[in-house]
Amino acid sequence: MMEGYKPSMFNRIVEKNGEMVLYNSMTGSYGIKRVSKENQEKVRNLLYETKHFSEDNLCKKLIIYGFLVPQDRDEKLLRKYIQTQCITDTTLKRLPYSHLIKKHIV
Repeated sequence: MMEGYKPSMFNRIVEKNGEMVLYNSMTGSYGIKRVSKENQEKVRNLLYETKHFSEDNLCKKLIIYGFLVPQDRDEKLLRKYIQTQCITDTTLKRLPYSHLIKKHIV
């Protein structure tokens, strides 16, 4: 069992017409993933209810894409840092993300 992880506070799960899309606003377009039907219930449980994560491929992908983060990560502090960077860095540009929805995560 993998311990020391928690769901990211930036996760959003959108479910409509039997489809599930995960979005993580911290990772942006990299964190947009469509979930296969056979994994939807497991993903829902992992991101809402489970405190212990197995070392299977699905959990590893959720970690890679930022949906599960280290338990000791202070995401509020990270968000504050990024907001400060956005305010002070005039080179940042807005990018369209709608065309970047990725294929199934598993």
